[in-house]
Amino acid sequence: MKHILWALLISLFLITLMSCSGSSSPVEVVAEPDQRQAFEIPHCLWGLWEVTADPDKATLEFTQLRMSQLHLNALPFLEPPVNSMLTVESVEFNGNIIDVDIGLRHPFLGLTQFTGFDVKGILISNGSVSGFEDTELVMAGEGDTRLLNPDGYTRWWNPSEFPITGTIFGYTDGLLGVPHSTANYTSTINGYKFFCDDITFPSAHINSVPVTSRCTFAAGQKNVRHYTIEVGDDGLIFNYAIDASWKFPIGPSPWDVPGSFGPDANCPEAWNIIATETENTLWNDGEDSGGDLELQIHVWDHFDAVMNAVKIESPGNFDAVVSSTPVSGGEGYSTYEIDVSDATPSPDAIEILVTVECEKIGYQEILPGANVSAYFTLTAQVYDDPPPPPNPGKIA
Repeated sequence: MKHILWALLISLFLITLMSCSGSSSPVEVVAEPDQRQAFEIPHCLWGLWEVTADPDKATLEFTQLRMSQLHLNALPFLEPPVNSMLTVESVEFNGNIIDVDIGLRHPFLGLTQFTGFDVKGILISNGSVSGFEDTELVMAGEGDTRLLNPDGYTRWWNPSEFPITGTIFGYTDGLLGVPHSTANYTSTINGYKFFCDDITFPSAHINSVPVTSRCTFAAGQKNVRHYTIEVGDDGLIFNYAIDASWKFPIGPSPWDVPGSFGPDANCPEAWNIIATETENTLWNDGEDSGGDLELQIHVWDHFDAVMNAVKIESPGNFDAVVSSTPVSGGEGYSTYEIDVSDATPSPDAIEILVTVECEKIGYQEILPGANVSAYFTLTAQVYDDPPPPPNPGKIA
């Protein structure tokens, strides 16, 4: 556990060396695009671990994989008392399903200037689902180790795309873990659980976070989230990364949370969606299929949600459909409407990937040309029979 603590402390210490620029209200609906292009994306990797499960012993073992390549004297951080920053609060095995509560404690008690924003605990694994409009996207599906109850999906820190840079802005193989060259983690978007002080119990849905929340993780605070993990056909070997956004507070100490932190301390991409079906006539009778689907999607974004483009797609069931203009909105969110016509859905239910592209491109210059996006999934019911034809009415 000392290795985990060392990685967390050094990674967080390195955050103090970074700066970002720009200004905007996290709850404004209208933005000035020319100013927004100057924003830096404040994503940082707090730590990365390989996690191995032993169902017979009902244990999870964390092995630190990533360390920042910075020379500094870490002894002051490691001397007693040493607290565990990453903890397994409880774990239960039920066949190939693991229910586990993961605790994450911010390592700097009382140091308000290191308040984290939009902290995500990401489960990284191999993936088998592809065929999306963006051909670089791969995610875990049936038969893969995967998170069954994600708050969303993210592209940040997947080892197949983020290079070995020797900095906190890339992936690094550690001497104590299975290297990516051996494990070959193929998913480029991976499920995560959201850690913030507004989530008051481990199984709470992210929808419980206030609409105007800055999603803060206070220095010294401990948050616990519940993960339901399905073990893949090849067993349970996966990486665990912590993504955080941050910027040094404005003005002199004492600092107010979150008021002393500029809006660009938060991530620029959407942090939550709620989707509502306004029409669903999807059907598959075993011989033929068809139907339409209409969705209303509410997008929550700390920056300006009106600047997003929302895309839904389900390979094999219907092609990608995009909406770039919201139909309404409010404080901290915008509402988009998307219509799918002439679908050819699979029986029972279909999985839909929702991509919310923000105005930023490049993932801090790591993935040039790629839209910085947040990802979510939805399930739509598919009925056994086509809907009845409309009633033509009586002829007088």
